[in-house]
Amino acid sequence: MSEIQRKIEHVKQQAAYQVNMDLVSKMQDRCFTDCVRDPGDHFSTQQRECINNCVDRFREARSLVNHSFNELMEKQKAKGQPIM
Repeated sequence: MSEIQRKIEHVKQQAAYQVNMDLVSKMQDRCFTDCVRDPGDHFSTQQRECINNCVDRFREARSLVNHSFNELMEKQKAKGQPIM
């Protein structure tokens, strides 16, 4: 692997990491805002269940988007079209 390819790969990894961190931050903000109306010393059972369900929905949505994106990339690759 050439030096340029290593640098490109490093930048791609940094970008993917940042996208993941942004997603986690959005998920935390959204789930906390939606599920914790009255913050206290601990989460109630209802708040815990709401947060767990919210996080599960984010994970499912992310998985669906990733799967669809990968399928699109494979189709473009098979057709010989440029991939981004």
